[in-house]
Amino acid sequence: MAKRKTKLATKMKKKWFMVLAPEIYKNTEIAEITAFEPQNLVGRSVQVSLMKITGIPKDQHKKVVFKIKDTQGEKALTEPWKLLLQEGFIQRASRRFKERILTILKIKAKDGKTVKLKLVTLVVSKLPRAVKTDLAKKIEASTREKVSKLPSSDLFAPMALDKLSMELKKEIKTIYPVNRIVVWKLTVI
Repeated sequence: MAKRKTKLATKMKKKWFMVLAPEIYKNTEIAEITAFEPQNLVGRSVQVSLMKITGIPKDQHKKVVFKIKDTQGEKALTEPWKLLLQEGFIQRASRRFKERILTILKIKAKDGKTVKLKLVTLVVSKLPRAVKTDLAKKIEASTREKVSKLPSSDLFAPMALDKLSMELKKEIKTIYPVNRIVVWKLTVI
């Protein structure tokens, strides 16, 4: 029995494949993974720090998960699947704020894919329930409007979520000036 396994193992050896980031990240080489055949890679996911791709130190707390969609020779082509901020970063960022408004949305993007967003709105002082409700409604409406106009892949661009957060913060200033809006998680369903 052991001889049989060694014969199969010597017959089929794993190969190394280079994983490339999508076009929005300029097809950067992000990892090397092994597989017996290229078609075995399709559907697998690869997680990497955004700092490794962009080279910007402030992106070190952001993680991007890519899903392999195709292979070309020894290279695996990916598409963005998830973007998330580390739990420790969110805990440290929200430590001094007394009010946290959590918003979870499922929105159909321009390209027809459904995107799930998790946003956290942080305010230093306590808010009355009516103000919190108005803020949550305005954030939801504005986010739905903005995300539905974009293809899902554009949301994964390096500064897209920061830009979305800043625009939301400006829009809800009329209701109550919040200190920070953070897009915590982004997933293409």
